[in-house]
Amino acid sequence: MLLSTIIASIIVVIAPFWAIVWTFKCWDIAGSYNLDTKVVFVCDWIQDSEFYKYHEIGHYFYYEILTTKQKEAYHNAYEQALIKWPRAFYREYSMRNEQEDFADMFSLYILKKNYNPLIQKRIRLINSFFK
Repeated sequence: MLLSTIIASIIVVIAPFWAIVWTFKCWDIAGSYNLDTKVVFVCDWIQDSEFYKYHEIGHYFYYEILTTKQKEAYHNAYEQALIKWPRAFYREYSMRNEQEDFADMFSLYILKKNYNPLIQKRIRLINSFFK
């Protein structure tokens, strides 16, 4: 948890235009990203809070950082993944829409988690966005 706090602080200090991460106690959600305020909320009671923190930051990257061309490329990759569901998704929630899928894949990318090749394809695409 200390490393997460340090990373969040560095993000805020180095790049104040990035999302601010605030961990708090809550009961009904794992976290959320507010499009208006660009603030990420992550509950600290959940088992996989690191995953959810980066998932919510992934929403910030999707809406605020990706170019239209990158969103189109991700849309195409998401559409291809839908054909191969459910093996092409990290969890059922990822299949809701491409924004949720991007957020899940972004979290897996940051955490350097390896999954099946159908998931790795989208993680490699995200990696290409940040080179």
